[in-house]
Amino acid sequence: MKPKFNFGVYYQLLFHLAYQLKNLIKRRIITLFFTILLFCYPRIILGLAGDFLKVNVSARSEGMAGAYTAVADDTYTLFHNPAGLSRLPGRRISCAHIEHYESINYENLCYTQPLFEGGIGVGITYLYIPKFDHYLQNGERVPNSLSINALGFFLGYGDRLFDLLDLGINLKFINEEIVGSRANLLALDIGMLLKLNVWNPFPKHRLKDNFSIGISAQNIANFRLSGFYDKPPVLLKGGISYLILNNLRLATDINANLSEERFYYNVGLEYLFLRIIPVRIGFKIGEKNGWFNSGLGVNTLFGKSVFNINYSFSGFGELGITHRVSVEVQLPKKRVIKPRVSIKITPKIFTPDNDGVNDKVVIIPTIKQGTYSVSKWKVTITDKKTDILFKEISGVGEPPVKIIWDGTAYDGRVAGSAKEYVVRMIVEDIHKNKSKSNKVLVKTGIMIKKTKEGFKIQLSNIGFDYNKAIIKKEFYPVLEKVIAILSKFPDYKIRIEGHTDNIGSMEFNDRLSLRRALSVKRFLVQRGIDEKRITVKGYGFRYPLMSNDTEEGRAENRRVEFIIIKPDAKEIKSKGKKDAKNE
Repeated sequence: MKPKFNFGVYYQLLFHLAYQLKNLIKRRIITLFFTILLFCYPRIILGLAGDFLKVNVSARSEGMAGAYTAVADDTYTLFHNPAGLSRLPGRRISCAHIEHYESINYENLCYTQPLFEGGIGVGITYLYIPKFDHYLQNGERVPNSLSINALGFFLGYGDRLFDLLDLGINLKFINEEIVGSRANLLALDIGMLLKLNVWNPFPKHRLKDNFSIGISAQNIANFRLSGFYDKPPVLLKGGISYLILNNLRLATDINANLSEERFYYNVGLEYLFLRIIPVRIGFKIGEKNGWFNSGLGVNTLFGKSVFNINYSFSGFGELGITHRVSVEVQLPKKRVIKPRVSIKITPKIFTPDNDGVNDKVVIIPTIKQGTYSVSKWKVTITDKKTDILFKEISGVGEPPVKIIWDGTAYDGRVAGSAKEYVVRMIVEDIHKNKSKSNKVLVKTGIMIKKTKEGFKIQLSNIGFDYNKAIIKKEFYPVLEKVIAILSKFPDYKIRIEGHTDNIGSMEFNDRLSLRRALSVKRFLVQRGIDEKRITVKGYGFRYPLMSNDTEEGRAENRRVEFIIIKPDAKEIKSKGKKDAKNE
């Protein structure tokens, strides 16, 4: 039953008296005194209902003085910060044994595994204090009459909200028997974990997600099921973890016990010696008992499983010493079959000029499911010549039956004439297993744009050797297609314009662009186009299509444009008279 007298004054008085007697009475007598106080007023050591859950079950965490909220990278994250469950790879099982002062024993068992896009964890903790003597109000001693049993069940889930942010929730069932009174209640924890890449003073040891921020709120909601009811302690924790080297970690926590209205701080350091022996030290600031912790462990391989065995030593002042041993086993990964994907494309040649004919490409994926379902996908469209990404189409869940590409780039540009693009699809399942499809080549035809003068054909992929104006033979077929179009407009004049990027001086590029335009003119004349119809211009880098600050932009700016000029009324009339005379 809940005592009626004032907790704060009673506790402070007894604790003060015990502290003053510590140099006069042997340590075991003082310890017994504290133990008797526990059962005269249960909240002194165990505090409130569910207070036994404050015991740190992880030897690794305790070796760092409990600075673990932002570390959260093993099974014990279930008890500290459930958000860490989302990043635990594979199946893991752990157990821990704690020997407290005065034969107080604490046992723990936990299991975690990936689930959906996050991870799930289940755990059980058990605290047992053996029977000891009890004194009645009249002073009569009743031997071996009292004991404490406490049991906790945990069910947690963590999920990745964004690439850097994880959230977690933990539901706890608590069963306690304290001095003959029972309690059953539910409590709730929530946690957050933010992973970041920050500056590292050692360039050779730069690591991904080397800095993390963790926040955990424990017992923020609680519900009495049966028995006596004192609210479990509400704990707020915030911490940071900095992985300085791949074998050196610094972590710190700030803790607020709202039930007792006090703050305390933890600082821990972990160093992995020879890649298999972790050594840890930690300091507690503001704790009532003890301030220094230490621990070590060994990480080893047995069969196909990885064993992480840890030990920690904690001092509790006059109360004694606590030893913790915990073992985590990373079970062998089961065989995972990645999802398979292949794609087909139709049509293989398209012209995104909005004329209603073959303006778009249809990408048809075929997915063969693996062990896990597909969680996201993307289609990459890359310029074959420059190997630069032109467009990316992505989505979450299963991809649609058909994916449409309208010929535009990520910045709104339209694919150029006579271009070649490589299309590929990548799918990823809920556990980040990726699979890539076959590569498919898609081409654009010769696109004609209307202008005030007539029509324009823009080609950015006519190949020339560096600082030369000789057309490469592999581009002859493209110019042959242009000639076929020009032949359909025999009365139209043609202006060939050469353009370059900004590498080199303006004078140099003006000459180079003119030489290349003349080279194209010669090719057209050799193939039967009337030389009198053709004029040439070299504009150098005066009229760029894109910024010359990137290779992608420079590649687009190196181009040849054909301006097909519609004849005016006088030219049409003059030509008509000449044709009449010839007849």
